[in-house]
Amino acid sequence: MSSLPTITPTPPLSVPVTNSFSLTIADINSYRKNGYHIIPNLLSPSQLEQWRTIVFSAVNDRAERNGKLIGKIAAELEGIDLVRIWHNQALIKESFANPTAWHLDVPYWSFTSLHAISVWIALDDATLENGCLYFMPGSHKVTERRYYAANNAFMEIKVGKNLSDVFITYPELKQWQTVAVPMKAGNASFHSDHLIHSAGANMTPGRRAAMTIQMMPDNMTFNENHIKNFRPLSVGTSLHIRSSSVRSHELKTT
Repeated sequence: MSSLPTITPTPPLSVPVTNSFSLTIADINSYRKNGYHIIPNLLSPSQLEQWRTIVFSAVNDRAERNGKLIGKIAAELEGIDLVRIWHNQALIKESFANPTAWHLDVPYWSFTSLHAISVWIALDDATLENGCLYFMPGSHKVTERRYYAANNAFMEIKVGKNLSDVFITYPELKQWQTVAVPMKAGNASFHSDHLIHSAGANMTPGRRAAMTIQMMPDNMTFNENHIKNFRPLSVGTSLHIRSSSVRSHELKTT
């Protein structure tokens, strides 16, 4: 009988993210007013390099990770006790890639909560030229009101082909103030998943890479979105997925 192969564990992401960091009341109030909060140098240079290595190897070899500091920041910003990871993904905007249209994240998730939150960590410098994030500060309050008006359910709002498609659903936001959010590699943005946001085009010959983690309150249960988003399997259906298909699914472009 042949022996089992030796498995080398991937380094965890639960290393301390910063030596010392805590949110202030002003930080939390700013997040709840604007829907996002930027944290400079969340990753040190050595940690940034570790994340880059892990993220790009994980495209072909996924593994579950945890990071207590990131979860702590997310819970404090949202004013809740505990968060769980909903999912995570590498966001790669390749050279000369198109912009990402204005959108909000919650309609994509298989749970519904006013406290869904994401962290977007720049693995490369995110600039005006290569596709940094853009936010509509305070727009999360508009989409949250729609949440209540729709009896705790969101309409189907997807990323459209045009930058302005979201305004078909939210015409009141068409004249809303927007802000560009360039970030140095290692900086992080926490934003409400109800916040309207986008990303610019990459007008450079280099990539723009980021890692994002979407989090939900600890007590969440599934809604029916997962039924629509996943194809059911029949007896005898092959589970084989080509590696190229996995890559195209994992490498998003926000």
